[in-house]
Amino acid sequence: MIFKNTQVFMIEALGGEFKKHSLASFIKTSQGLKINHISIVKEEKSREETLNLILKKRNIDKDIFIFVDDIVFLAGWNESLNKNAKDGLIVGFSMLNKDGQSIQDFGYDLIKLDGALSTQGLHKGEQITKKKLPQYRQCSAVCGCAMWISKTVLKNVESFPLEGNNRWGEMIYSNLARQKGFKTIVLSSHLIHHGTSTKQKKDPLLSSNSWLVERDMWNNISSKFFYDAPVVKNLYSKFSSEFIDTIKTTNSILIYGCGTISDLVSKNFLIGSKADYVSTLPEEIGMKFHNKEIKNFNKIDFSNYDKIFVSAVGYEKKIIISIPENFRYKLLCLQKLIKKNRIEYSVCRYQSFLDYYD
Repeated sequence: MIFKNTQVFMIEALGGEFKKHSLASFIKTSQGLKINHISIVKEEKSREETLNLILKKRNIDKDIFIFVDDIVFLAGWNESLNKNAKDGLIVGFSMLNKDGQSIQDFGYDLIKLDGALSTQGLHKGEQITKKKLPQYRQCSAVCGCAMWISKTVLKNVESFPLEGNNRWGEMIYSNLARQKGFKTIVLSSHLIHHGTSTKQKKDPLLSSNSWLVERDMWNNISSKFFYDAPVVKNLYSKFSSEFIDTIKTTNSILIYGCGTISDLVSKNFLIGSKADYVSTLPEEIGMKFHNKEIKNFNKIDFSNYDKIFVSAVGYEKKIIISIPENFRYKLLCLQKLIKKNRIEYSVCRYQSFLDYYD
């Protein structure tokens, strides 16, 4: 049994009911392990600092298993880990969203997206009933909220670089391990991941979901740590002719979101004078994006625009329901479909998102 030689640590990031539920699910599904087998460590300023504290506390003669209190354990994970954990490996799990039905990631890969280095969570957003996953696969990184690391890897890669900034620490660590000949794999056994444990900091540099905040940090760490990392695939974005025609013939457009899709559309199809950008993130409001000051979404007069383009794919419902019904006919939403080496975006009616998520 793998846990005979494994030291278990829990990171307490959220506490309260999250911690209680996570611990209960771990004990229930881990075949005889008890609460006193778990060392609980309070979250430090960043996840990387917390992980480094754990590495200082660990027994160097044992492997380690680390999980965070935003994880809910499901039956089968322990058996899968027992079967597949071997010396010289970093092991993670297929993560589900809190609904327990859709995939958050089946490991992460380094890819090229429209020529730029990026990351991709495999099968993100897909329903588990529609995906038959292999027993495990090799990947660039796993979700660090539940991972097993062998003592041989720990001996050779002794810390998590702080440049990970609460976002990419595990991916940097896995790549440093790869450079020393070790592999990272993700198991098909599912865990539920609430996905909020690293987003509780007041400092936006450590917690923000903003692409504008993350962009420069990513460029710096990718050039420092991933200069020789294998790229799994090259993906290129393709927009439907209906979408392109709509964008080009619109006289005034409001764009929600200042991320990769908004950036790509603005570079390729928009004349800057007819577009305004909005956000609800305090750290983005007032910043410049394509030479325009980002406006506060909550202070917008929607009557000033012919179209409202929701560029934040995956967050449509939250945005749509915050727009008055009498302006929703102006909405322009996208459906995303990955085909081989292309990400295809096509126009989708806003009602489809409301129906899908209800």
